[in-house]
Amino acid sequence: MSHFSRLLPFLSLTFLPLAVQAVPQWIWSSKTAGAHDTVWVRTTVDIPDIKGVRVQVSCDNSCEIWINGQFAGRGNEWAEPPRVSAGNFLKPGKNVIAIKGVNEGGIAGLVARVTTGEKNDKIISESGPEWKLTATNPGAGWEKDEFNDSAWPQAVATAKLGDAPWGNVFAGGGGGGGVGGAALAAEEIQVLPGFKAELLYTVPKGEQGSWVSLCTDDKGRLLAGDQEGSLYRITLKAGGEPDVQELNTKVKQAQGLLFANGALYFSRNGGQSGLYRLRDTNGDDQFDEETLLRKIDGGGEHGPHGVILTPDGKGLLITGGNHTKLPNPEKSLVPKLWGEDFIIPRLWDANGHAANIYAPGGWICRTDFDGKEWTFVSGGYRNAYDIALTQHGQIFTYDSDMEWDIGSPWYRPTRAAEAMPGSEFGWRSGASNTPDYFADSLPPMITLGPGSPTGVCSGTGAKFPAKYQQAIYMADWTYGTMYALHLKPQGASWTAEKEEFVAGKPLPLTDMVIHPKDGAMYFLIGGRKTQSALYRISWTGGGSTAPAPPAPLTKEMQQRMELEKLLATPGPDALAKAWANIGNSDRWIRAAARAVVEHQPVASWKDKALAETATDASINALLALTRAGCDTYDRDPAGQLHPAAQGTDGAKRLPTPEQLALRDQILNALARFNWGSLSMGQQLDLLRLH
Repeated sequence: MSHFSRLLPFLSLTFLPLAVQAVPQWIWSSKTAGAHDTVWVRTTVDIPDIKGVRVQVSCDNSCEIWINGQFAGRGNEWAEPPRVSAGNFLKPGKNVIAIKGVNEGGIAGLVARVTTGEKNDKIISESGPEWKLTATNPGAGWEKDEFNDSAWPQAVATAKLGDAPWGNVFAGGGGGGGVGGAALAAEEIQVLPGFKAELLYTVPKGEQGSWVSLCTDDKGRLLAGDQEGSLYRITLKAGGEPDVQELNTKVKQAQGLLFANGALYFSRNGGQSGLYRLRDTNGDDQFDEETLLRKIDGGGEHGPHGVILTPDGKGLLITGGNHTKLPNPEKSLVPKLWGEDFIIPRLWDANGHAANIYAPGGWICRTDFDGKEWTFVSGGYRNAYDIALTQHGQIFTYDSDMEWDIGSPWYRPTRAAEAMPGSEFGWRSGASNTPDYFADSLPPMITLGPGSPTGVCSGTGAKFPAKYQQAIYMADWTYGTMYALHLKPQGASWTAEKEEFVAGKPLPLTDMVIHPKDGAMYFLIGGRKTQSALYRISWTGGGSTAPAPPAPLTKEMQQRMELEKLLATPGPDALAKAWANIGNSDRWIRAAARAVVEHQPVASWKDKALAETATDASINALLALTRAGCDTYDRDPAGQLHPAAQGTDGAKRLPTPEQLALRDQILNALARFNWGSLSMGQQLDLLRLH
């Protein structure tokens, strides 16, 4: 799902005479909406002059709209209702508006307004209970003029425009995560015993926008970015409201901020998206030098996002969503073998979301402070908005679900994942996500259910009890919850227990940081033009808050991390070390070893793979050989699939005679396995290999 909202906005329309309905109303089939409710809505309106007519619409969660039987559009962001130019669909006199609305869970509603489109728009009609609405599928033709809707009941009015939880969406006052207006008071925020929440600053919405990114600078000040606008510097004051200053910068729309190496690194999402560096070169405490280090092809809520320091502190890690192409990395730790491997024809999303976007989807890259050389570190995400490091330097992220897939076999809940270098997590567009058990992708550390992942933060440096210093924090915009994930070693990776660290309704969380001086956590709410505010969480419960040492690594983790180092150093020694682990009983070690092998020239290990007889080693080696030796997809130098004709699975070549011969050799090697003697895990791996 989009990282800011589960309450996905949707277009809706309707026309009621203003004399009858002076204030538009939200409508639905009942005052209590059910998860996955679907409604069909019809209304008619007389429009003598169709010139300049516009329809402003919003629906929570999604909708499709027809005007006079013609498809007119769909919406997916209720907080930003579009204005539809309706003239191409209208005719003088009677017009039929039909809407199909779907609720994904929680509250639901449709609201609409029709205007002349002139200066100081004159309202023609607005939504209300006079509309016809049914919750029973009416069948074909329901959107057309000749359809008989006389048996349909009237809609149920659930709220007036301006009421909570949506606010006045037509005035830019809607809010995600159930926000209706004012920022939640500190005493209304739920925190764990011993912690204290404080509301430090309520952002003037009409003046300073809606803040989504946060970092600290070298003087201990906070820097915040408005999703659609400027940067702001916040100087904290003991016992008083912070001093907030808008910075005079040309670069705007930050969805990732990091102050490091004497500069502000800025992940811009919108306009000319990319990684920017801002510096003060004349000592006036303003950023007078703004440099685009690398253009990134992507934008919107699945565009480029978080930026943090690398584990060694000598470079940057950056993440991008699945609508953002890989930024032409010069190197790749991920073997460039992400295929669109489907047995049955691909089923794209029925609404067209992410259509013709191919693997590897969302990505994490690293680069130097000058942005000269980029390395692809991990991929296969849908829309991981932010990243954080453990005390050992391991990378963690919080990936989004696709809310429209709830209930389908391919639905993947929001997931916390360890982004092991060289890893691929199997996101594919439409119905083609790889299951977690597929041998050539990796599973999440923990799933967190439906939600809208935003900020991710490490507890390192916090003046909290040790348990909370060692936690990874992950924010959910929609449900107003920040989780503390308490990591537990398990073999070569981790499992986690989640704990609700901060919660509120409404509390559309966007980003958070641990302040390096006072050790408190500062977090933002906002996004999608909603009411924004700055809060602080501090520990007041007594006891020790001394810096906690890192949890000890297991020998399996150390073994895996040694293999990761070989991804950048191919050669005979690397191949030998990887081969010794390609059949390891630990899945993460096995995956790391296979990634190292796949970086080696196929000719140097093909015969070894075909001759391997140990069951796990043989299956994993033959999987590597299938991926590296039989791949038939055209890719650019970055490993991105070349787009082909609409609706196909990428630019797929016919296999060469050599590839066909290798396929037959692999199939012959597979004949040595006795299916009945294999464990279930081995059987699943063997099926994936086939």
